Amino acid sequence: MKQLLILCLIATLFRFSGECQDSHFKPSFSVTVDTSAGLRVLDQCSRSIPKNIKGFWRPGEDDIKTLESNFQYVTKLVATECCVIGSKVDSLKGWGFQYLGVVIKGKKYIYINAFPATDIARYKQRNYDLSLTAVVVCDGGTYYWGVLFDPETKQFSLLSFNGYA
Repeated sequence: MKQLLILCLIATLFRFSGECQDSHFKPSFSVTVDTSAGLRVLDQCSRSIPKNIKGFWRPGEDDIKTLESNFQYVTKLVATECCVIGSKVDSLKGWGFQYLGVVIKGKKYIYINAFPATDIARYKQRNYDLSLTAVVVCDGGTYYWGVLFDPETKQFSLLSFNGYA
């Protein structure tokens, strides 16, 4: 009986330690963008986007799970691209995300287009499908940003915010 109690205690501790280590962030809104809308998503008028994109692909469920399991690392990045250089993403809460698979030099990445979650209602009101409609806003500063994710290395790079009018 004592051994069973100890075994149950150990199993419970392992379960909770795994949950504590899980840094998975599930956004309140995210959508994988259809490849047909890829060029429009990348047509950001006041923000840098990754260069040398040669094609698009559709990230699968496992790719998105990998991205979201590492999403918290975005808050450690500092913008090095146009337009608000030196800025950071303070929190991942309160954002909507579009995920677009891009191919750069033969390698697959996921480009994340981020925008305030408050914008989602406006798009829904107009019956826009955000898997087919690019969220593109000129200016807007740190309210609109993009970042590149490498599903193979699980690294984020090229954080870039929109400019200001």
